[in-house]
Amino acid sequence: MMQSCFGFHFMLVLEKQEKYDGHQQFFAIVQLIGTRKQAENFAYRLELNGHRRRLTWEATPRSIHEGIATAIMNSDCLVFDTSIAQLFAENGNLGINVTISMC
Repeated sequence: MMQSCFGFHFMLVLEKQEKYDGHQQFFAIVQLIGTRKQAENFAYRLELNGHRRRLTWEATPRSIHEGIATAIMNSDCLVFDTSIAQLFAENGNLGINVTISMC
């Protein structure tokens, strides 16, 4: 998903990986279509909302030039598994709210 604000383009990346014994994990991170220096001027918040539940992750976006493999490997992103996804899903659909702000 792409989001444009503050004159820049941001991309939400949601990656699913199968871990041990079929256990699936989801990794969500925001990338800036720009340089690392430009990315440092922003913060993002990812939020899963459900009935009386909220799961939030806040961080600085990664530059598109950096890639996300290291962030995912170090769990430096929003990480959740299938059971957590089901807690927040409505009719089988999971919504992730994205907020971008300037620092």
